[in-house]
Amino acid sequence: MKKVLAFVGLLWLSCLQLLAQTLPADTVKYLPNFTARSHRFESFNIGAKMVQTDSLVKLIAQHDNLAQLLSYNSQVFVRAYGPNQIATTSFRGAGAQHTAVLWNGINLQNSLMGQTDFSLLPVGFIDDISVHYGGNSALYGAGAIGGAVILNNTPAFNKQSLSYQIGAGSFGLMQHRLALTYGNKKCYIKARTYYQTAQNNIAYHNYTLADKLLQKLAHAQHKSYGLMLESGYAINAKQEINLRYWYGFTDRNIPPTIGMAVNNAYQIDESNRLGFEWKRTTNKTRYIGRLAFVNEYLNYNDPTTYNSGTSLSKTIVSELENTIQINLKAALNFGINYTGNFAQSSGYIHNASRNNLAAFLSINNNWSNKVKTTANLRQDIVDGVIQPYTAGIGADYKLNQYLNFTAKANKSFRLPTLNDLYWVTGNPNLLPEKGYAQELGLAIKRKSVHAFINQQFNVFNRQINNWILWQPYGGAWIPQNLLQVWSRGIELNTSYTYCYNKFMLSLRGDISYLLSTNQKTNVLNDVTVGKQLIYIPRLTYQSWFSVSYNNAYLSINQTYTGYRFTSSDNTSFINDYLLLNVFMGKSFQFKKVKVDAKIHINNILNHEYQVLPSRPMPMRNFLFSLGVTI
Repeated sequence: MKKVLAFVGLLWLSCLQLLAQTLPADTVKYLPNFTARSHRFESFNIGAKMVQTDSLVKLIAQHDNLAQLLSYNSQVFVRAYGPNQIATTSFRGAGAQHTAVLWNGINLQNSLMGQTDFSLLPVGFIDDISVHYGGNSALYGAGAIGGAVILNNTPAFNKQSLSYQIGAGSFGLMQHRLALTYGNKKCYIKARTYYQTAQNNIAYHNYTLADKLLQKLAHAQHKSYGLMLESGYAINAKQEINLRYWYGFTDRNIPPTIGMAVNNAYQIDESNRLGFEWKRTTNKTRYIGRLAFVNEYLNYNDPTTYNSGTSLSKTIVSELENTIQINLKAALNFGINYTGNFAQSSGYIHNASRNNLAAFLSINNNWSNKVKTTANLRQDIVDGVIQPYTAGIGADYKLNQYLNFTAKANKSFRLPTLNDLYWVTGNPNLLPEKGYAQELGLAIKRKSVHAFINQQFNVFNRQINNWILWQPYGGAWIPQNLLQVWSRGIELNTSYTYCYNKFMLSLRGDISYLLSTNQKTNVLNDVTVGKQLIYIPRLTYQSWFSVSYNNAYLSINQTYTGYRFTSSDNTSFINDYLLLNVFMGKSFQFKKVKVDAKIHINNILNHEYQVLPSRPMPMRNFLFSLGVTI
């Protein structure tokens, strides 16, 4: 059945391509030229593949965390250890440390581990979510070798609303969400909070037993809650300030792996994020100043093995940038950033710190109605030492009203994390990872009175030298600059939308094929050379079918993930899996009160699967939610 559905999905994608060739041409609209009011991560990223989360998909995922949203709405592979467990990302074969996560311009990558746990980021706290593929350390900051997830909160001047949502689902899931917005033309206040508990006692077959008994996952309980407060003030027509505070707390038990007798470990994550933003906009310039403080606390404890540890990470960010509209065709962006990382950990001999000062410069030029280019440059100085510079260039060529060609190339680097350097078994002599990447794209857009179709084809190539790898040595795990990794692949994205009055039909399909192989190591006769990196699928695809009418919607999502190797010599692997999810919802309006009802059925075919070895994932499960907005 799984192979049949996969074939049907691929056939459907080919049908969308045929539809693109037969769609009648009418009026075609293109985005306007750059203005100084645009966000720099988009305006100065010409040639890159950028995907904005669809509004309906975001509505569906309001109850989920960001890991779940990315897993069925992007071509980013999410490495999930189980329901509500740690979840990290892999962009185009890169590691979890190669993903930048920018919250209103502030990088949320943890300084100790260099990665972000996406299971701790609730979708309902973020107004705009976009995924930027391909590295660009010169634009996003050092470490953004694989790609970036951009999270933005928008001001709420002249908006008022109050909403409450309650949700209940399988495996003891209970959710409560409350949101308040009040704004006039001068100021606004937004408050959002949530509380969630779950037993996560999912069923799975224990294949380590002869009779493969159906068991319940034990010791997997989870509790989390959070608060986001936002306020803004318009000083005058040209200036505004915004203040944001984000608190999150998660207490989760770590369940045993399949075949493991018992596991009593638990983990507590607590974070405080405070951000201040100042903007001043004129006809030709835009200044943005940012100040941020991020405090992250982690406590891991395993009473059975007496293995425990705590860590505390504090980050201070100060940034000032200016965008100048040089003329009608060119714009310049430049600025300076200071990031200070201060860490305490029970795994460190002494406290660790890092001070990073960076200057960045970008320029856009619309040479004609057909050609646009951008160039980015960044220089980092870390603890007084000049680091390798990073750079990126991109181009967009509009052949005609239907076809666009894009190209992009960049030079990136990533410093070792504080854990890499200062853990008890860390290596203070590690070199930075360095990488080069190239990308070509073709976009086909057609539009008629009621329909729009968009196809995008991308090929990419990336090489990373001095790849840092932890491996056992003398009874301990030690990080070393061991690998040279070569990633390359192709991606195809097709979408079709038809609108007529209150009716809308939407079809979308995404396919990617990826090779990410180890090309060179410092080990003689290493059998891993030329082999695919572990836990990275070669083939993935997903599709969406959505229909909405008169405030009601039905969406069907299909996701296929190919097999993943579990050994570096590619002699063992985890089976591929295909998931089918169904989402239904309806809004009812009673004067000034709106009531929203939703039903989600995940993994409706009840497939048993694993993302990572011996970590069972949920089979068929449900979520019911009811919301009231006034």
